[in-house]
Amino acid sequence: MTLTDKMEELSIGFMKIVANSTGYFNMTGRDYGTDMHIRFARGRSTKSGCRFMTSGRGLDLQLKAVHKKYTKESENEVSYALEVKNYNDLVDRANELGMINPLVLIVFIFPDDENEWINLQAENLVMKGCAYYYMIPQGAQESENSSNVTIKIPRTNIVDKNIFDRLFDQFK
Repeated sequence: MTLTDKMEELSIGFMKIVANSTGYFNMTGRDYGTDMHIRFARGRSTKSGCRFMTSGRGLDLQLKAVHKKYTKESENEVSYALEVKNYNDLVDRANELGMINPLVLIVFIFPDDENEWINLQAENLVMKGCAYYYMIPQGAQESENSSNVTIKIPRTNIVDKNIFDRLFDQFK
């Protein structure tokens, strides 16, 4: 398995852990520019107790995993060179008429040294790195660049345990 494959699989695992720990889950499907489909189940009272149903709302995630050396970090933001095709996918979804499920970019930044990624002990599992989310504003234009578009992600867009609550609240 290549380093890129390892980083991709670890970032998917990380996002599943974050989602599952807060009551959200990943619906699988074909990958047409979307790596994860996040949903949640809502409970409703019935005569026989509580019945859970998948909500009609969801988020689609496009995941990117990179070494720290491929980002530029300042006090307030993280800059990342995103491939034009991926950037334009985000723009297309943000501007899609009748769009129901927004497409959110998650950039997972791994330490440059692979030996630092995971520390597994009997008491805990520590995964080093940091993830940020990025959303293209509605009305953005596709890029005509030939290879990359540098995006600037505010450090306040950190992926933490409450990311899905915040994102779902944003799209009520």
